[in-house]
Amino acid sequence: MLSALGEEMTRIKPAEMTFVHKFGVRECHEAFTGFCSLDLAESDPAHDVGTAKCDYCPKLLAQMNGQMEGGQELALLLTRRHPITLAAHVCGHYSINDGRHRICIAKRKRMEVWAVVLPEDNKCDICADTPYVRTGELR
Repeated sequence: MLSALGEEMTRIKPAEMTFVHKFGVRECHEAFTGFCSLDLAESDPAHDVGTAKCDYCPKLLAQMNGQMEGGQELALLLTRRHPITLAAHVCGHYSINDGRHRICIAKRKRMEVWAVVLPEDNKCDICADTPYVRTGELR
């Protein structure tokens, strides 16, 4: 399948991959509260901060599964227009260029998702021998 920009997309299994990424407290409910919103029975808006809204990931999961208005057709359209984009490093780790919340959801729920995977000819920030402070963590 091709993205809206003509990039080749492949099915990936994030649960079987290792990503270099770290969510900040203003973008992830779990980073902010210690609890993933996908594991909560109901949302608690009292813990919302930034884009770390308690209902953000549950709504995104429903959208990814085609459970929102528009169903599977909408899910496929959004996947093609806003693809998950990854960089595949020579060390075997992946950096997330776009779609970090969708990758996290797919990893937690053991889902397959479409993504544009771009090869990199270098190691990730964690594995590289670089003098600067490393960002992210392996997940």
